[in-house]
Amino acid sequence: MTNYPTLLNEKDKELLKGCTINDKIDAAKELMKKDYDILCKSAPDLSKTVSFEEFTRGVIIASQRAYDLAYTDGSIR
Repeated sequence: MTNYPTLLNEKDKELLKGCTINDKIDAAKELMKKDYDILCKSAPDLSKTVSFEEFTRGVIIASQRAYDLAYTDGSIR
């Protein structure tokens, strides 16, 4: 099992059956899938080298790193 809801598989999501988090997970996956499809359309070879699951993991990692960037003036951007 993962700590990132968007990476939960169907078996894991079954454990959360009845929770509203499943709707949020599905919505987040749908948005990421749209982004992935747009990128694959722009760069057709992308789908041959990066799966949707790998793309999703990459988005999560990049998002975490981007939100944690602290600058020397103390601000976070």
